[in-house]
Amino acid sequence: MSAPEQKQGHRRRNGMVLLFAGAIGGVSALVMGKAARRRFQATGDDPFGEETGRGEPATPPARQALEKGFETEDMSAATMGMLTVGLGVAIAVAIWLMVIMLQGFRADRREAPPLTAQQTAPLEPPSPRVQKDPLGDIAALRQRENVLLNHYGWVDATHQRARIPIGVAVSRTIGQRLDSAP
Repeated sequence: MSAPEQKQGHRRRNGMVLLFAGAIGGVSALVMGKAARRRFQATGDDPFGEETGRGEPATPPARQALEKGFETEDMSAATMGMLTVGLGVAIAVAIWLMVIMLQGFRADRREAPPLTAQQTAPLEPPSPRVQKDPLGDIAALRQRENVLLNHYGWVDATHQRARIPIGVAVSRTIGQRLDSAP
């Protein structure tokens, strides 16, 4: 199977996973919504029914709750259990779908193609090339300058003037005046 066919297959599989995740999310939202509506309608507390206005509860609080200042009845354990299980299943399905999707994304990554001859060829400066070996030339220049600056030698062919290393020259001139004033 060629690389484009493999990539197309991974895209198709990722699309199917996303479609499946959306379908499961939509169905679970509908089921949970219908279950909640049925439960609220059975107890008479229908928050989905008629709007009563801002700050006004759909059913007035019980007389005991008003006297004590808090709700005296507990919440239904069956409702809490159903909501907890539904939330746990939804989280597990979301994690499972993310793992599948990430595996698909990892499979979509392809390795870089091998380098071409043009990419592996040594780089050369553009024409005109004045020097054949510029790095060798600069190394030779630095070697000559090193000999001139750090070694003793004669400046002229008649041996009248000598050259001393720059470090020695600096140490001899420290503390002396350099101007030619008398």
